[in-house]
Amino acid sequence: MDSSLIQRGRDRGYLHADEVMAAFPHAEDDIASLDEFYLTLEEQGIEIRDEEESDEHPVPETPPSLLGRRLGSHAHRADPDDSLSSVS
Repeated sequence: MDSSLIQRGRDRGYLHADEVMAAFPHAEDDIASLDEFYLTLEEQGIEIRDEEESDEHPVPETPPSLLGRRLGSHAHRADPDDSLSSVS
């Protein structure tokens, strides 16, 4: 098993499908080893992506629990004395 490839996958969270196939140039002759490698990747939470997928850089979502913290003291809180009736 290619430990440097697994480490690269851990670092990035994914591997390119081409990287995996390059590590197993004769995969059709040893399907069991390739299956074992894929199992290892799955156990470690490493995704297999196409080149196009990995080039996308999605912006991570802010978990709802952090939204209030991120706004902090800059968040505007409604004043209960404000009302629409005071608007002329």
